[in-house]
Amino acid sequence: MPVRILHLAFAVNLSVVGAIALCAHYVWVEHPAYTWDYANYWNFFKSYGWELTQSPIAVAKDWMASIQSDDYNPSAVLPLLPFYLLFGGNRTSYITAIVLVYLIPTALTATAVSAAVARASMTIAIFVVCLTFPQFWQAALRGEPDIVGTFFLGSATLLLITSDFLSRSPVVYGLAIGSALYAPFLLRRWYAYSIVIFFVAAFVVGLAKRLYSGADVRSIMMLVLGLAVAGGTATVLGLSLQFAFIKKISAVSYGDLYSAYQRPISEHILIIARRASVYTWVPTVVGIIVAIHRRNFEAMFCLLAAVGTFFFFIQTQYLGIHHALPIFFWLTPLLIIGFQWLAEKLGTSLTPIAVPSVAALYLAVSPSSDSLNKFWSLFIPSENMRPLHLENFDQYQKLTNDLENNAKAGGKVAVFASSKQLSDSLLVALEPKLTPAMVLAPHIAAAQGFPLDLFDVDFGVTATPDQTHQAPGAQDNIVVPGLWIKEGKGFGQAFERVSEYRLQGMTAYLYRRVRAVTAEERTQLMNELARHYPGLPDLYPPSGKQ
Repeated sequence: MPVRILHLAFAVNLSVVGAIALCAHYVWVEHPAYTWDYANYWNFFKSYGWELTQSPIAVAKDWMASIQSDDYNPSAVLPLLPFYLLFGGNRTSYITAIVLVYLIPTALTATAVSAAVARASMTIAIFVVCLTFPQFWQAALRGEPDIVGTFFLGSATLLLITSDFLSRSPVVYGLAIGSALYAPFLLRRWYAYSIVIFFVAAFVVGLAKRLYSGADVRSIMMLVLGLAVAGGTATVLGLSLQFAFIKKISAVSYGDLYSAYQRPISEHILIIARRASVYTWVPTVVGIIVAIHRRNFEAMFCLLAAVGTFFFFIQTQYLGIHHALPIFFWLTPLLIIGFQWLAEKLGTSLTPIAVPSVAALYLAVSPSSDSLNKFWSLFIPSENMRPLHLENFDQYQKLTNDLENNAKAGGKVAVFASSKQLSDSLLVALEPKLTPAMVLAPHIAAAQGFPLDLFDVDFGVTATPDQTHQAPGAQDNIVVPGLWIKEGKGFGQAFERVSEYRLQGMTAYLYRRVRAVTAEERTQLMNELARHYPGLPDLYPPSGKQ
């Protein structure tokens, strides 16, 4: 076995130890502010882990039912369940499982792809850069297991490069690529955007490479055949396993459904820019220039796939930290090319340039990363990667304690706020005992409407300023009722203020309902919401039609 392979194996084993330590410390120092996506798959991990201890057959049946009907199915957590059996369902066990089972293998795949694209050997230095690329860690440390899809997308990329864009064994490679590309969709449906772009980029760059090299028609037909086999394989697998789900989502306009998550193009660009640092963006740009100058078609495929995914995805919504994973994966080889070019100019190896990437990761996830001086801040993303922390945490604890005490008497609670600083999801995360008492507020106006149960809650929580996390006006179905409660208007006249709390960046108020909400007050609010959402009459019926 080559010495460099032994060195790489040692580096992987060492990375496992470092990753465990990092995950354990990260979870230990953060507040349990696990809202929405931060908690969704962790809850799957705990519920399916418990069910596995009772009946593995039941887990298999539930999984099959879920992939046919649910937008969020548990496929991504099932390979993590051995960690539940060994270490329990705590947050540290869950986050460590994501990193060891998904992130490190993805880093190895990125190493292989980068080495192939850069026409270099797989080395420890390349692995270190890929493993410590902060963008691979952002979603994982927040509890989102989506990087598992990037592993399969990277595997398909490696197969494409290994086959020289399907110049060799197009049927065999097509079957393997198609299987690899279906997996991300099964695990997380939003990977459909990257899968489509993969085919587009593979055809465009594969054709360009053949035309540049003067290949004949037969070679072009092999490219078409290979991609057709890959597409057919992915389609057959999808229809075989998820026919009902694919039929369901094909009738949904996700652009309309998630319009509240849309942003101007300038903001989309700023969002993606903030997720990397000067330390990584500069060599990536250098790598792009070098790749184009050297006519490196494999690098051009990665660039086209990354840029295409970005522009295709933002037609629906802005990129969450997990949505950006394929983009940064495909940019990794260009980063390596840029680092190699800089190393050549400096007359050194890649190792001295790779070493700062380790420090950059640990700085980025440090609780004190926001206090770094300007020099060190060049090495970390400007987007917050620190452990979750809530200012005035004692006030949050006071609020949840008050709600829990009231809920013990059977009271129902609603939170008319929707942000990472205040929401029903946050308060339940801070105090799980509130779960039975919480009546969930409608965070996506175009999908959830205004549940009538909210009129009958015993306690309501509001805040000043109003707390939303979507585009302005997109969450008036939460803002308007909360405002009416604060102003004592309409159905808000049925509530009286009990106490207030100084939370992070706001003042929150707890209200108690002192009488029943009248039919006239219900109609009044529904008419107001119908005015705000005239295009959604089924969700917000005017004239009190309920």
